[in-house]
Amino acid sequence: MMVDCLIVGQGIAGTVLSWELQKLGASFVIIDREDPRSSSRVAAGLYNPITGRNMVKTWKADAIFPILEPYYEELDQALGISSLHNTGIYRPFFSNEECNDWQAKWSSDEYSAFIKSVRGISIDHESIIDPLGGIMLRQAGYVDLDKLLTAYKKWLVAKGMYIDGLFTFDELSISEDRVTYREIQAQCLILCEGVNGGSRFFDWLPFTPVKGELMDVESSAEFDFILNRGVFMVPLGNGKCRVGSTYRKNSEMYFESAAETELKEKLSVIYTGEIGVTKRKVGIRPATKDRKPFIGRHPELRNIAIFNGFGSKGVSMAPYFAKEFSKHLILNRPIDKEVDIQRYYSLSS
Repeated sequence: MMVDCLIVGQGIAGTVLSWELQKLGASFVIIDREDPRSSSRVAAGLYNPITGRNMVKTWKADAIFPILEPYYEELDQALGISSLHNTGIYRPFFSNEECNDWQAKWSSDEYSAFIKSVRGISIDHESIIDPLGGIMLRQAGYVDLDKLLTAYKKWLVAKGMYIDGLFTFDELSISEDRVTYREIQAQCLILCEGVNGGSRFFDWLPFTPVKGELMDVESSAEFDFILNRGVFMVPLGNGKCRVGSTYRKNSEMYFESAAETELKEKLSVIYTGEIGVTKRKVGIRPATKDRKPFIGRHPELRNIAIFNGFGSKGVSMAPYFAKEFSKHLILNRPIDKEVDIQRYYSLSS
């Protein structure tokens, strides 16, 4: 089998990159062994233009977010599913100063596209704690990643573009103009392996894996937006919600006993309703030292590439950079220097 690209990994990175490649007319095969514990499968799938403790605009938000919802709408339509939930996100204020600051930002060109409303009084929901009001964000919500990835895998299988199995480097041979893996020959091998992405060819890239723990809960919550301030609460319907997430700098794949206490304590600051935990989940995010993705070609083996390192922002960042990287691979367009792994070539020796 001859293809343009062999992609390893069908998480959110491998999914959107392959989708962009096929739109440019490139042929590909994805090889993956589905893991229900992978970060893409476990993640809540939030996309949020205003993030962090100090509520600041996400890096590259002005470029990334305008294409985001149309992108997932296109994928949903092609796959016959509804994975996109553009619910909006409500972030309660913790001080009057925050309220005043966001009232001013609401009318500014820099922030107005992401703000639906700014409240100086409570949203008046019996279970939400927001005596100082809060900000309701637009271009914000979540993607049901498990539904999306499952449907896309089915689409790939039907077209003969998916191989179910573990990729082993011992079966890979590399020549100047192609790579060969078993019966597959490709012009380029692209690694989208998540936390395993530093293996073999890219072990010099400074990945800093971050563990995230979240909980599925039963709750009496009856709001249709995401509540988010230090912890998120995503209403899933039928009295079910998802609560998360922790950030721990270790890669031990188990739900720590302190995580449930931590999440409940943080939630109690903004939500008073009762919750009952039904499931505990844990995943390892492929975060990076400078919090920017790792995208580009190997410094010596030019037909080996990587598309990885999106951390907790894969849903929001991957579509934008998939468009960019696919044009680099097929049309030889340049890569944004902030994400190009050339910034770390000095470490490869």
